[in-house]
Amino acid sequence: MRKFLFFLILFCQCSILNSFAQEYLWPIKRDGNVSEGTISIKTKELDILYRPQEYIDKEHNFSNLFLTAPVGTTIVAPVDGTIIHTSYTYHSSICTSCGFGNASENFDEAKKDILEIVASGKSCIKKMDAKYLSLSVSIQTAEGRTVHISGLHPVRKFKTGEKVKKGDVIGTMGYSYKPIKQPSIWVSVSEKNGTASDPMTPFGLETTFIKPNVRDIPTELSEEEAKQDFLILIGALKEGHPGLYDYISEQEFENHVNKTLNSISSKISIADFERLVIATVNIIRDSHTAVISPPNFKNTIDTYRPTVHFGWMNDTLIVNRIRGSEKQYLGKQIVAIDGIPADSLKEMIRPFIAKQEGFIENFSDIDFINTAAKYFEYVPTASKKCDVTLQFEDGTQKLFKGYKFHGQGIGLIPDREDLLKFLMLNQPTNRDVTLEMLSDSVAYVGISTFNMNDVEFDELKDFMKSISEAGCQNLIIDVRNNPGGDCTKFFSYIAQEPFKIFEYNKVNKQDNFEYIQYSLNYTPEIVSFSDFVPVEGKSGYYLFNNYLNQPDTSINYKGRVYILTNERSFSASSDLAALIKKHYRGAVVGRETGSGFYQMNAREMPQLRLPNSWIVVTYPLVKFVFVSQLDERIPWGRGVLPDFPVLFSLDEMAFVNGDAILNYALQLIEDGVYIEKPFTQQDDIDTKKNSWVIYLSTGLFLALVAVLVLVFYRKSSNKMKEKVLKEES
Repeated sequence: MRKFLFFLILFCQCSILNSFAQEYLWPIKRDGNVSEGTISIKTKELDILYRPQEYIDKEHNFSNLFLTAPVGTTIVAPVDGTIIHTSYTYHSSICTSCGFGNASENFDEAKKDILEIVASGKSCIKKMDAKYLSLSVSIQTAEGRTVHISGLHPVRKFKTGEKVKKGDVIGTMGYSYKPIKQPSIWVSVSEKNGTASDPMTPFGLETTFIKPNVRDIPTELSEEEAKQDFLILIGALKEGHPGLYDYISEQEFENHVNKTLNSISSKISIADFERLVIATVNIIRDSHTAVISPPNFKNTIDTYRPTVHFGWMNDTLIVNRIRGSEKQYLGKQIVAIDGIPADSLKEMIRPFIAKQEGFIENFSDIDFINTAAKYFEYVPTASKKCDVTLQFEDGTQKLFKGYKFHGQGIGLIPDREDLLKFLMLNQPTNRDVTLEMLSDSVAYVGISTFNMNDVEFDELKDFMKSISEAGCQNLIIDVRNNPGGDCTKFFSYIAQEPFKIFEYNKVNKQDNFEYIQYSLNYTPEIVSFSDFVPVEGKSGYYLFNNYLNQPDTSINYKGRVYILTNERSFSASSDLAALIKKHYRGAVVGRETGSGFYQMNAREMPQLRLPNSWIVVTYPLVKFVFVSQLDERIPWGRGVLPDFPVLFSLDEMAFVNGDAILNYALQLIEDGVYIEKPFTQQDDIDTKKNSWVIYLSTGLFLALVAVLVLVFYRKSSNKMKEKVLKEES
């Protein structure tokens, strides 16, 4: 028994050590030594100012390790890994900080610029002691943990995506936090899922870190608790969401709120309450407003699975997946499911379709594929065993029995592998950008997110420069399934004229946001829009954009551009398509984007945690208006519509002929099909201006000729007159 206990204890110790795949190097470098073995535990202990669970003044320090050494002491990377974040940071508390962009190595110049930003009221803090502004660096290990160090003074500029090795110099000792008067660095560690991790054990120290307890989510709420949470959500949206009534009237929203409150008349399960929250969030039709906490209810089809799947394709409800033995039903039109007409079912499911925007008409491809799952999950009358009766357009109907899932599939077609090929288009593993020459005259740039790291952006920049210099005739830009980021710099590489990213921003109020107290990522005092101003006759506050971005003259591609879009082209990827459309810079190929052409609510995103249910909802405080005048090509409230549409099909979903949208773009290029900038009213004005110039120039020329002729005629007449007089005399 003792032997067993000994080996059990030994196993547990080894397990704890193995959970940290590499032992961390002490970050304070002394006497030129960086070997972990040269620094004793005692020396490390002397460097420690504050451990986890200690107090700094009256603040409880949950998970951070604060170390000290003389100012200017070299600080090294404690791990091998990849730089995933770097910025100048000011910590206003242990829990809140303000970052100021990608850090340059000229600290004094950066500090001056940052102080000007803070003084102007355009930052997330109202005042700052510049002594405690420092460089923050985050290094992600191969195992997925991230080591965060702030309090640094820079020694060079780091790029996100850059590899560093244990012992590489990352900065020198500065000041990390104002309540700590000594020079210090602030060290913390986070798990792959972002939760706090032990910052002491990996350094060989006896730890004081206490792992946060996982809160037990209640299985039900009282009527009072549910209504309190719901009213907090409604209050926050009314107070802060600048586009709350863009796509639904105020009266319609109030009717929904009252109907929901009336439906809460007694205790309610957490699952049912979350469904009410999801339906409320989605009724706004804003792709940046969403429930982001994990679901509080189990999927009803965990045990049972359907043998038939269905969804809307180009506004028609059809069978989209089925057993191979019943493939004759694949693609067949459905008019009713379990007696519910297709149109009625669509309205029942629509409130549970996330990331809808404005009046964009199509369900996304992924929602099309998953409609059956949403039916069994959200429709109360649906079978818990996934049995379903389908009535078809030809008048026939059939019962499809669900099956008990034991970890193996049942041979559905299209198969999972082909579906994944389709769903993961433009989503390469471990990369955010794909750069290829498809032929001598066709370049391909696939951007899976504009939040790519600096190393990849440099690769993109170099590629764009190379095809520009080589005179490549055609460029395909793929932003399908791209969630967003910032496309400004990239568009400057293809823009042929100055451009504005947006016309103006709007917020509901300048400050004093009451409901920010429930936010996980903001505090009321740091949310301020003091540079926004009221406009007579309009609600809210406005910031007008007078800045014109210029085309990048060092990298300016002048060839033809084809941009590929689909229903999951959101935020900045939709912005890029809109800029290309607005400036007639290229052809949009594919399907309508998931975000709007005219406007988007998309900045300063509080994460509102409802106090009783702990459901977390994110919503925007700032509206971007890109185009304020109606464009005849795009109805208001819609996404960017393609110039060359590709209707969604079962063959595309099954990857029958490969990538349907890319193939179509290549065919357009082969056939020489493209859009040209139309003859606009401005062109007409310019032509008329030029015509007046021509008319005026011609008139002046003729007048000059007439004057010269007259002068010549008079001189000739005078000579003749003199000659006659001489002869008479």
